[in-house]
Amino acid sequence: MKNSTSIFKVLNTVIGISLILLFWIILSYTNDNFVFPKIETIFSAFIDIITNKTIIINSLFSLLRVIIVILISLVITLILSFIYMLKKDSIYLFKPLIIILKSSPLAIISVYLWISVGANKAPYIITLLMILPVIIEGFISSFNNIDIMYINQLKTEDVSYIKKFFKIYTPLIMPYIFMTILQSFGLGIKVMLMGEYICQSNSSLGEIIYNYKQNLDFSHLLALLLLIVIIVSLIELMINLISKKLIKNHIF
Repeated sequence: MKNSTSIFKVLNTVIGISLILLFWIILSYTNDNFVFPKIETIFSAFIDIITNKTIIINSLFSLLRVIIVILISLVITLILSFIYMLKKDSIYLFKPLIIILKSSPLAIISVYLWISVGANKAPYIITLLMILPVIIEGFISSFNNIDIMYINQLKTEDVSYIKKFFKIYTPLIMPYIFMTILQSFGLGIKVMLMGEYICQSNSSLGEIIYNYKQNLDFSHLLALLLLIVIIVSLIELMINLISKKLIKNHIF
């Protein structure tokens, strides 16, 4: 039964990809212009991109920036979660900031930070401001889902709060932490690339996207999009597999 379900999922995925390809083929052959390049042209550009050392290095730099921002976000979120679990009303201290960050237009923040801190630092801060609310809300929601009876039982034990938080509460929500990271990573990549594009940061995919746009090179632009989708999908798949394995082995 499980194998049949897996085959059905793979089959649906293949059908979905085939429909997208078919739709693009129709567009490319019914619109005789460079905006909708043919599949073979995009594939040729994709080969060109993955054999280009500069693009590969820039891709690694952009991914590294996202990973750094996520790690910083996790540290900030753990501190805020610690305060929240200590005193639940503290959520009202940083909730207004979360609302502002969630509703602020990315373009305005990007331009403001670009002028304020420069093209190379701005994408870090832009991405941090965009994914931090997602991670904070994910953590807070996970902590709220811990069984209250379990929390009340722990209150009677003579253990320091710091130890309870990091040794008991945090491990309990670790699978949800992985899912939050999964969600924030995809968003982080999109925001980082947009920030790099607007700021034209050095050694970044955003800079390459900007150059392709300036040259109206849509075949390479779409090929780069395909590369980014593949990279993000592989990383998300890896995080998903790790999360499932941890839950299966009852590590948490």
